[in-house]
Amino acid sequence: MTLRIFRRNIARGTWLYDYRYIDSRGLYAFEFNLLPCVATIDQLDVTRAYEFVRERYQLLIGRTYQHTYFDYDTQNIMFNSTIVVMKDRRLLEIAVNACLVLYASDQLEWARRLILELADFRVAEAPKTRTIGFNRQTESN
Repeated sequence: MTLRIFRRNIARGTWLYDYRYIDSRGLYAFEFNLLPCVATIDQLDVTRAYEFVRERYQLLIGRTYQHTYFDYDTQNIMFNSTIVVMKDRRLLEIAVNACLVLYASDQLEWARRLILELADFRVAEAPKTRTIGFNRQTESN
């Protein structure tokens, strides 16, 4: 195990990073030496989904990585992306309004159960207003 770690050069592993933070698929391959299967669920209340994952899988969580930002309106630190590395070759990325579930090919049933549990945290989309005809602006710039 330790020999495998020392053979890797993180500085040259630019494939591990995407435009905003760590690429979860690259981290999965780096961490578990496997290509992951990926399942996605969107339209989630990610705060509630993250709390659910932390509570439900607390014994399986190895490490957590977060990309955060400061929100001036709420005067609080908010997260953009959270990556949860779990035991048994499992990894979750919870970001914006979606969750990526990365797992080994023999864990499809576990991933399916998790996706169904996360579906309870769905946020209904705001209704889209449609304009018929011309849309006139009453104010000028």
